[in-house]
Amino acid sequence: MRSSRWLKRVMILSLLLLALPAAADGDHINVFIMSTSGETSTPLIAQGIVDVLDAFGIVDRADFDVFRRSIHNDMISLSSAPVDLDVSLARAQIQENLDQNPDIIVLSSVTLTQLAATATRDLEDPPTLFFVGVDDPYGAGLADSPCVKLPNLTGSESVVPYADMMAALPKLDPSITTVGTLYNSGDPAGARGAAQIAEIGEAMGLTVEVSAYTDFSTMAAAADGLISKGVEALALPLETGAGQILAGVLSPLAVENRIPIVAADAGLTYAQATIGVGNINHYLWGINVGRLLVADIQGELDIASAAISPSSLALSVGVNLNVAAASGLEIPPGFMDEADFTVDNMQGNLTEKGRQNTWQVESMRALGEFLQRFTTPETFAFVQEAELPDLREGQAEFIKSVRCTPERIAEEQAKLDADA
Repeated sequence: MRSSRWLKRVMILSLLLLALPAAADGDHINVFIMSTSGETSTPLIAQGIVDVLDAFGIVDRADFDVFRRSIHNDMISLSSAPVDLDVSLARAQIQENLDQNPDIIVLSSVTLTQLAATATRDLEDPPTLFFVGVDDPYGAGLADSPCVKLPNLTGSESVVPYADMMAALPKLDPSITTVGTLYNSGDPAGARGAAQIAEIGEAMGLTVEVSAYTDFSTMAAAADGLISKGVEALALPLETGAGQILAGVLSPLAVENRIPIVAADAGLTYAQATIGVGNINHYLWGINVGRLLVADIQGELDIASAAISPSSLALSVGVNLNVAAASGLEIPPGFMDEADFTVDNMQGNLTEKGRQNTWQVESMRALGEFLQRFTTPETFAFVQEAELPDLREGQAEFIKSVRCTPERIAEEQAKLDADA
């Protein structure tokens, strides 16, 4: 961070430690969470950030607006800033958000991170960019290694469990032999995910048909093309706007043609995927961002020297019972035994297995009152009784794990030079 922003952090830390009156507006930290509209990860990311800030006394969790995903006090503001799925519109909206002088921007996809990195590259005093949910930041050109990167950028590298998602297909229907996958040609994450799906599927002995689309207007044609080739299931990569394309385009086609949709995100069962198999660590992504924010505010970590860190896997399986029934699909009892939750009439319900899934319960608990809109009363009551962990624990170890020492930077640069 440049000197002006560093002084801001020091002044806020003094207020926290000395219990002086709240900071003036000039010392205020503005945090924007930018994501495409409809992203299922955004509420959990926002809540994870707020929970860490609450644990360290920087905000009061009770003041968090769970529907707007925002919180404001005299020291810090966190706001959700939705942007359009269309790249040209997103570019303009990112610039509009930059004009509001945010100190920190949290970005939930590779495309948005690339756009924000380009927009801030030549600024004299750029905001810090925290990315989450990016499965290959190095291949996307965001960094060369965890510590060899732009000084105003860091984040967590996501691992999408495509092998687990594909393994669900024969359990769902052993007779499936041909699978279709389609991706947004403008989203590197989608292209990489589709390639992994094809590779894994072919290793399983499946025929995998791959199709690309450019926008919503070509999405239906791409899906129709796959269906005309006789695909018996659709396997979707994790990419920007996945929740929007599912409900608006793919689910009606799948229901009409009586084929299942398996998505690489458990939360996408709420967006009308038949089956969702994926990480539920969106809340953990938010916790990591919160930890970085606390370390920055307390002067314990210069974000310019904060390494990109891997995110942990926390697998969950969801089943949309309505979509399955509308498609004429009977979910095998054995598969249901592996499900952590089901969705019925847009209401989620934890299974017995789900109640034992620590990350599933903690992620749902983190959503608090927001959860009432999307869960049955029984599940809501169960998760409300769960205790959130003490998020102050492990802070020192986390800071140590992401600190880029001169020795670490030199070692990574030497390896890059040797591999060049």
